[in-house]
Amino acid sequence: MTTFEKKAIITSILDNDLYKFTMMQGAWRQYRNLVVEYTFTNRGQTPFPKNFGAALRWQIKQVANLRLTDKEYTWLKTSENTQFFRPEFIELLRTFKLRAKDVTVRQRGNKVTLSIKGPWFRTILWEVPLLALISELYFQMTGQKADEDTFTSRLETKTRKLVAAGAKFAEFGTRRRFSQAIQERVVAYFAKNAKSSFIGTSNMYLAMKYDIKPIGTQAHEWFMAHQAMFGTVLANQKGLESWLDEYDGDLGIALSDTFTTDVFFKTFTKALADAYDGLRWDSGDADEFTLKAKAFYDSINIDSQTKSIVYSDSLNDDRAIELLETFNEMFIIAFGIGTYFTNDVGVKPLNIVIKLFRCWVDGELREVVKLSDTPGKNNGTQEAIAQTLQDLDLVA
Repeated sequence: MTTFEKKAIITSILDNDLYKFTMMQGAWRQYRNLVVEYTFTNRGQTPFPKNFGAALRWQIKQVANLRLTDKEYTWLKTSENTQFFRPEFIELLRTFKLRAKDVTVRQRGNKVTLSIKGPWFRTILWEVPLLALISELYFQMTGQKADEDTFTSRLETKTRKLVAAGAKFAEFGTRRRFSQAIQERVVAYFAKNAKSSFIGTSNMYLAMKYDIKPIGTQAHEWFMAHQAMFGTVLANQKGLESWLDEYDGDLGIALSDTFTTDVFFKTFTKALADAYDGLRWDSGDADEFTLKAKAFYDSINIDSQTKSIVYSDSLNDDRAIELLETFNEMFIIAFGIGTYFTNDVGVKPLNIVIKLFRCWVDGELREVVKLSDTPGKNNGTQEAIAQTLQDLDLVA
């Protein structure tokens, strides 16, 4: 396809995930001068169609025109589900606009490159809508359609199974959704048919529209930015401490795998473990992680049954139910399920990410990395990864 339809895909600045806004508040209040750069990685090596870059740039300009509506502003100020936001931050959002000039998109042949650069608090909201745009545009421009029978039958089946098992789950699928319309249908269906199990959505706009809880805390970039500012050894601890300072115990689920889980538990002090409600698992072997978490809490005399684990990596209903049945007597168990909810329509979902790549601290360039428990999900240059491994004594 050589042409594209000029119709905005994203029509609300809140069509984004909660943790981008929560991190934005922290970045704006605590690290306003930090300049960052994000880069796009096409993990699946998907070839993009002709004119895809031009279509994406047009969509970016439409997103950059969005501002908080009066209804959205009122919801942020008054909803019991958003009271962790500070009043001054909501006032900032009232007039905030993303800047198209902060995003650079290039296409050569069927390859697309993308980067985002600017002050952290100003650019942080771009990642999720960009990924959502890339996904939806790709399916539009390659002529791939959702199979209605596949979508509805699978949605009904997975909902029935999760509810019957008593699983508590949230929808986390904004970034790789087939389309905004499909994601909204998923959330609407859960809100109506899974009330005993459905705990909310990561998507702020849909949380507002369907009067459900927005779900999320922080992402890997929170700790990666702290790596740039405070060094690799202190990154986890400083990131966790600054989060507590920002939210005073709210949003108390800690992401554990930015520099591997083993490193995380070495820096997760008893004071931090007491203060945080639990952990999010996002890479590696979930069973192994859970047993490590149990051993850790046992070692510091904390009852693991009082703590939560939110599983969020590549889950489907069967795997979620298996984890629940295995570990529900050890922890309070919940699930954040993404692509399997919002792009299970009979097409092959894209495997794409946008990650923090480097930061400028007082004008000094510092590269950052993510050392996942799944090696293929590492991010960063080879040199930066090697240096981080050395800093953390993870090399022989």
